[in-house]
Amino acid sequence: MTRQILLRNTDHDTIKSAIAFGITNAQDGYARTWAVQRWGEAGAPTTVEKAEIPAVSIDDLDATSSSGLIDRALFKAVKDRSLLFRLRDIRRTGFNLRSTSVSNAIATFVAEGSAIPVVGADITNTGLDPAAVAALSVWTRESLESSPGIEAVVFSDLARALSVAIDVALFDPANDGSGVSPASITNGATAISASADFADDVAELISAFQGDLGASYFAAHPATSAGIGLAIPDSDCGARGGELAGMPVLTSRGMPQGQLTLVDPTGIMAAWADEVELSSSREGTVELLDSSLTGDSIDVVPGTAASTVS
Repeated sequence: MTRQILLRNTDHDTIKSAIAFGITNAQDGYARTWAVQRWGEAGAPTTVEKAEIPAVSIDDLDATSSSGLIDRALFKAVKDRSLLFRLRDIRRTGFNLRSTSVSNAIATFVAEGSAIPVVGADITNTGLDPAAVAALSVWTRESLESSPGIEAVVFSDLARALSVAIDVALFDPANDGSGVSPASITNGATAISASADFADDVAELISAFQGDLGASYFAAHPATSAGIGLAIPDSDCGARGGELAGMPVLTSRGMPQGQLTLVDPTGIMAAWADEVELSSSREGTVELLDSSLTGDSIDVVPGTAASTVS
């Protein structure tokens, strides 16, 4: 006789812990008790990881130490959405390391005992400095206490916001790196103006491209990719991507609308930490967006919003 056992999804445990801390303020070890009342014994988180501390019971964390909860499941969700991590063969490195890039290597058949030909190498030394990407998800206490599945909604909201922010920085041609975020890979890149003949535009783009077409991708906003599919009925493009000229098309809400980017990921070097740090607060000042700062693709500059509210 066999018995099916359903394993609980623990992806939202850190979000649940943050919610529990936010509601109870982690007073007198009440967070775990409240979590059991909210999600049941089987659904309440039992342990959580904290920055620089191994996994501990949430009863062991009080109001003064409830920040810095480590969530790897959330970062995995960001990687599944962001174009940076969906581009295969990106060269991963570490922060504050000098990485040497060597190009022009060749391979050829040689006779035994013969010299191996070498082309003069183009050697550059590059280092990447860390930068933080932050998102604030604001909810009423009532919604956190009573809305079914609120942890999944908060999880998805944060994953979307973080992935869009990464893709905006990566592909916005106006991002020259003079601000907080790293410079985009399209800043200073060759731009092909669109004409009435889309096929000719793509051919011109490919002709001007200096990367490895065999390893390359097209990147576009979902609306742009959908428009390509409508303009070229025989293409495999749509809001969720597809294929164009034999190359995969990846879509993201962080891509500028109307921009189609051809990118060779083997020429990109990136560094990242495989975790997100979560903290919860019951009070704070929130900066609101005015009519000139709307949408998910805006790099909000502190002090430019219409007002702040408690």
